[in-house]
Amino acid sequence: MSHVFIVGGSGQVARKVIQKLHQRNVAVTAMYRDTSQKAELEELGARPVFADLTKSSPDSLKDILKISQADIVVFAAGAGGKGGQEATNLVDGNGLEITALAAEKAGIRKLILVSAFPEAGRTKDLGDNFENYMQVKKKSEYFLTKTQLDWIVLRPGTLVNDIGTVAV
Repeated sequence: MSHVFIVGGSGQVARKVIQKLHQRNVAVTAMYRDTSQKAELEELGARPVFADLTKSSPDSLKDILKISQADIVVFAAGAGGKGGQEATNLVDGNGLEITALAAEKAGIRKLILVSAFPEAGRTKDLGDNFENYMQVKKKSEYFLTKTQLDWIVLRPGTLVNDIGTVAV
């Protein structure tokens, strides 16, 4: 049975992933950085691990990954538009690189990156922060392809909290 480690475990996408995996009896460890998030992650069925990606190195994250005994990493961390371009570069960009290097060092072979669909929102003027976000996501994807990991890049379109439909 797989054990999934989610970087950015308290985010909206990660919480939905945790719920689905828990329903399938898959072990999940969720990394969080705000102490107020721990209880909710436990309620969802994840084993919470406190760590701040922006203060982590590949070696420190490798140690956390090894302790978790995970065999799959999901990178769902994101600055979420908070903190501007600097935060996006740090979390969405550098954070993915740290995570991928840590996974390799920990002997984990599989990494799933929650990225972004490049054409999402193109009918709106979303500004320089959005353009930077898309460039960072593209660079992160490229970095991931150059690793020795077995990787998957998920590119959701505009994320909403509405109930899903089968309509296209």
